[in-house]
Amino acid sequence: MSIRGIVSRLLQVIITLIGVTFITFCLSYIAPGDPAMTVLETAEISVSQETLESTRHGMGLDRPFLVQYGSWLGQAVRGDLGQSYSAKKPVVDKMKEAAPATILLAFMSIAFMLVTAVPLGIITALKRNHWVDYLLRIVTFFAVSIPTFWTGLMLLYFFGLKLGWFTIGSSKASFEGAVLPALTLAFFMGGKYMRQMRLIVLEELEKEYVLGMRARGLSTTRIILHHVLPNTILPLITLLGMSIGWLLGGVAVVEIIFSWPGLGKMAINAIAMRDYPLIEGFVLWIALAYICLNFLVDLSYSWLDPRLSKEGHEK
Repeated sequence: MSIRGIVSRLLQVIITLIGVTFITFCLSYIAPGDPAMTVLETAEISVSQETLESTRHGMGLDRPFLVQYGSWLGQAVRGDLGQSYSAKKPVVDKMKEAAPATILLAFMSIAFMLVTAVPLGIITALKRNHWVDYLLRIVTFFAVSIPTFWTGLMLLYFFGLKLGWFTIGSSKASFEGAVLPALTLAFFMGGKYMRQMRLIVLEELEKEYVLGMRARGLSTTRIILHHVLPNTILPLITLLGMSIGWLLGGVAVVEIIFSWPGLGKMAINAIAMRDYPLIEGFVLWIALAYICLNFLVDLSYSWLDPRLSKEGHEK
């Protein structure tokens, strides 16, 4: 990537982050409720008007909106995202506690999904209009239609309560505790990936180079492994980039159902407590995750297919 491209990308990142954080700050500012009142009620302190005004002053809530945002933005540039109202600790520290659990859950979900959805998607393409194809397409229909909370509750009921294979309600992140929520997310994502892989492989199988190889007597296995699959990597990487960004944001519903101590559950609690610094930090994390993933996806395109990099350079 050229220096001009890097500078352009950095400007886009800065504008995106400022826009996202500004909109989030606006929504928090105009949202009903008073964070100071919530903090006082949670601490079981007698709420008088003097106490409320003093608390609001201490939290900086009595300042004009632009002053509040400018102060937060200046601190954020230095790596200080403020103090969490509910946790009584820096937002960065609070997010560091929740991020490993979300990262673990995200990559276990991706792993479970890839080892099942991608091979099955290829099988449905090779067995087009066969009973196997129809059966797997019905499975994908249910996978994308059933809400994740229902799938999670069923897994909890059968494998946690009835069979007792997994611990229910553990508040600590562990590989064992991540299995059921990861399977819940993998089942949901798997339906989409199976359909996409089927479509991508079918498009590749209908191209002229595949017809030519078949005419020369190459086996279907060799054509799939050495020629078709490499051409499906780029679209698959695009899908993975979006999915990982979605998962790194914390899948709130699934995390709450399984009492998983991740970023999604943290964000829901922050919204309930009107913990604006924590909400702002969470939104910033999601924006950075998507920006970094998009950048990595672009780099992987140039690495996997040098023709794209050459075309962009010529333009």
